[in-house]
Amino acid sequence: KYFRQNNVLKESHLDGNGIDAAFSARFGNAPLTIRYDEDGRDSSRCYSPIRIPDGQMERVQELVGRLNDILPDPKLGIDYSRHLAYASATVDPTAYVTNDEAIQILVNDCVNLTHVLFGSMTKVLYGGKTPKETVESLCETVQKKSEAKKEASDSHNRIKGLMGGNPELGTERGLEMFNNGFSGHITNIIEIIASVIQLVYHINKAFNPRSD
Repeated sequence: KYFRQNNVLKESHLDGNGIDAAFSARFGNAPLTIRYDEDGRDSSRCYSPIRIPDGQMERVQELVGRLNDILPDPKLGIDYSRHLAYASATVDPTAYVTNDEAIQILVNDCVNLTHVLFGSMTKVLYGGKTPKETVESLCETVQKKSEAKKEASDSHNRIKGLMGGNPELGTERGLEMFNNGFSGHITNIIEIIASVIQLVYHINKAFNPRSD
C-alpha cells in the first residue's frame, strides 16, 4: 500500500518474502531491498550507487568500520560480490511499533543513512580524503551543529521562563521527561533507532548545508 500510494516501483521476490524497490533520493536512484524473515523480523538494505573499484576496497572497508563506530549500532556493510556498500535497518518483532513507524525505519531512515554513506564514499574515493579524515570531519561538523541547536534551545527555554512558561517543557528537558516517563514501555531497539534518527538528521545537515 505504501509503495502504491507513493508511486514507487517495486518487484516482489520469488519466495514472496520480500521486495525490491527503487526510490528517488538526493544522490540519485536508491535501490532498496526489504525482507520479511520467518521469525517476524523485518529488515531493509539500501545500496550506495558507487561501485567500489578493486584497488579501493580496503579504504572503503576502513570507512565503513569507522562510520559504524560512531553509530549506536553497526548498520553499514559491504556486499563483496557486488562491490557495493549499503546501509541497513531492522525492526524487531518484539518492538512496539506501528506500521507507519516501521516504514519510517525500514525505508526513510535507511535511505537517509545511505545518503551519509554515499557522501562519505565520495570524499574518500574522489575527494582525496582518508577514511579517518572523512569521519573526523563529519564528527566535528555534527558536534558543532548539535551545540548550536542546544544553545538555541537553551535560549528559547530562558525566554519562556522569563515569560512565566515552564522551562522544563523545552526541547532538551522535554525529551528527557519523555524518555524517563516511558522507559519502562519501550524496547532497546526503539532507543537505538531514536538515536540513529537524531544522528542521521545532523549528519544530513552537515552534508546539505543549503537545507538549513
